[in-house]
Amino acid sequence: MDPAENPVAHKLLEAFVQFRRLHWRHSPMAGLTHSELMVLFCLKAARPAAAGLRVSEISSQLRVATPTITQQLNSLVSQGLVEKQRDPADGRAVCIRLTAQGECAMQAASDSFLASITGLVGYLGDEQSNRLAELLDSVAHYFQEVRSGPVAAGMSDQREP
Repeated sequence: MDPAENPVAHKLLEAFVQFRRLHWRHSPMAGLTHSELMVLFCLKAARPAAAGLRVSEISSQLRVATPTITQQLNSLVSQGLVEKQRDPADGRAVCIRLTAQGECAMQAASDSFLASITGLVGYLGDEQSNRLAELLDSVAHYFQEVRSGPVAAGMSDQREP
């Protein structure tokens, strides 16, 4: 179905396009790409953080090809944000972990992102912010369903969020 045939679908599509025009996915940290920042967040979330993650684990978690992750890691190593160490459990493998500088960078990025979201809540107010969170959760759920199986076009049992 052509979105122009459905004015609501067209309006929603335009709203999503606006985010792309705003460069929504650009990194809040100068010198880092969005992809590099995602690698850092992945490493930050690793448990236990001291052991780090193998390149294949990062690749799997981010659903990105290993050569792409390797390229991003090389950039992050050259910037002093991550380090490579031999895996103590398997001397042939390499583990990646954040450096102290990487930890500081991640804290700055987290603070920046939280300030941005807090500003949005201030702009929208609590009621609209809660509604937006519920709607975005529904959007994510819908696209998870689409990814995992066929979804009938024009479903008659539309959700009432």
